[in-house]
This record gives sequence, structure tokens and C-alpha cells, in this order.
Amino acid sequence: MNKKKKSVAVGIVILIGILMSVYEYYQPDVFDQATQVAYEEFEADFKDRYGKDPEGITVTSAVESSNSWMIAFATEDRSPETERIAEYEVTEDLSIQNSSWYVADQIKAYKNLVSAHNKGNKEAYLQSYSHILSSHSLQKLEEKFNMDRKEEHLLASREVKLINSNDKTAILLSEESHAFKQEFKYSLDSFVILNKENGQWKVLEKLPFKKTGRRDYDTSSDFDKTEEVIKKIEKTYDIAVERYEWAFEQS
Repeated sequence: MNKKKKSVAVGIVILIGILMSVYEYYQPDVFDQATQVAYEEFEADFKDRYGKDPEGITVTSAVESSNSWMIAFATEDRSPETERIAEYEVTEDLSIQNSSWYVADQIKAYKNLVSAHNKGNKEAYLQSYSHILSSHSLQKLEEKFNMDRKEEHLLASREVKLINSNDKTAILLSEESHAFKQEFKYSLDSFVILNKENGQWKVLEKLPFKKTGRRDYDTSSDFDKTEEVIKKIEKTYDIAVERYEWAFEQS
């Protein structure tokens, strides 16, 4: 009798195991569901921002935390108008907790960064990087900030790529944010004109120019071409570009 009960108990355990396996096999993967939720949200947000459907969406990263997923998207079409990177935080209950759009956040950060850097506000300057750099890196950045303040012609160099901004127009030096990739290199390749439409930033045009030397412009024809580009920007977009002395100083 005991053997019979034991056999029944073993059979029940095996059956439960089989049922659990079947359940797990057929249960939809929660991460896939979270990705789908974020995907649909990104698709809708893109259409609201730019008035059209994205021409292709790719997941650029997906990171799982204790109770949520951080899922980032970009459009496959790399034209200036559609190259956008957005990140969504999806919680376990498949709701959107937070979202961040690269271009809009970048403009806001740059505006704060330029102001802090040129006014010598070290605390505000370091605060612009506090969420992406380690304490050791922040210490190195502080040392560099102190060094830059001793040489006025270095103001607004390297990390700072925002030339001018107002409520509706912004101009960046280079389309990539090296500072936000934790690389302190000053690389210029073009002016990127952005315009604010319906509360969101949109790339209007890229005006390339050449750069000579390691950090500063010189008095060669490249300088003249750059000045021509600036005048074109001012005329086309009715905006006064702030000319930093460090950049256009002729020696």
C-alpha cells in the first residue's frame, strides 16, 4: 500500500513538472512583450513628432534591470530627418515608465553645458556629466575645467559643440556628441541646423566644413569657407551665430 502511495506521489510530481514545462513553453516571453510595447510606443511617438511613419525600426540596445527593461530604438534610415534614437523604460506590468529622445535631450544638455562652461560655473558644468561619468572621470574633468579657465581661448572647446540656440533654432558643431560617449575629443565635421517644431527638435540641414589643426581654426582658406557657411546660416535662418573668440581668433 505504501509503495502504491509512493508511486502515486511520484507520478503527481512528474505530472506537475510536465505541466509546468508545457506552461513555460507556451507562456509568451515577458521581455518580448516589453519590447513590443516599447516598439509600438516608439512608432507612435515618431509619427506624432515627424508626421509620418518611420521607414524602418531597429532595436539598438535592450538592458534588463531588477524590475524593468531599458529598450532603445533608432530608424534604419540614417538621413538627418529620420535618424533619431529613443529609449523607453518598460516595467514588469508592461507599462512605459520613462522615455528619452536623444536630440531633444542633447540640445537641453548642451545649452546648460555651454552656459556653465563659459560662465565658469564649475558645479553646473560637472553636473551636466554626473549621470554618465564615474567619480574618477569627473575628477579628471574638473582638472581639465580648471586648466581651461586659465586659458580663455580654450573656452567652449572640445566637449561644447553648441554654437547658438534660442527657442526655435539651434546649431551644433558635428552631428555626434563625443562628450556623451565619454570621449573628450573635439571633432568637427559640419554645422547641423535644428529647428523646433511642435515642441520637438528636427534636423533641417547639415552644412559641412573643413577643420585644420588639432583644436582651433587657422587663417587659411578653410577659415574663410567656414565664415561663409556661418553667414549663410545667419541669412537663411535669420539667426545671429555667436562667434567664440577661441574659434575665430586670427593670430
